[in-house]
Amino acid sequence: MHPFRSIACGVAAAQEGARVSIGLSHDGGGCLIHLEGAIDISSAAELKAALVQALETAQEIRVSFAAATELDVTGVQLLWAAERAAKQRGLGFSVAEPPEPICRLLATAGLRTLAIFSCAASG
Repeated sequence: MHPFRSIACGVAAAQEGARVSIGLSHDGGGCLIHLEGAIDISSAAELKAALVQALETAQEIRVSFAAATELDVTGVQLLWAAERAAKQRGLGFSVAEPPEPICRLLATAGLRTLAIFSCAASG
């Protein structure tokens, strides 16, 4: 579905009572971070590790929220810091397919400059 080919690198987190997964795939100079489930304080260390790895190895970073169900302030802070680090390094950084509640949260948090692809339409 996406232009990134999965290779053997990634991190995953398990959360009691809910499935949380954070995966990383690379293709050439690009990196796609796949988020699934509730991205919150309990998965922050894994998200940070994936973002740091992407910042160290990719020219273009895209974070996919297609399977994410929620995002808390910890995740927002990590995204903000990663976007800032990417800009300082001259790297591309974007968010793909966030559900409408996550789109609203990102906008409310002031991340209007964050490139968002395929944001679900409100309605």
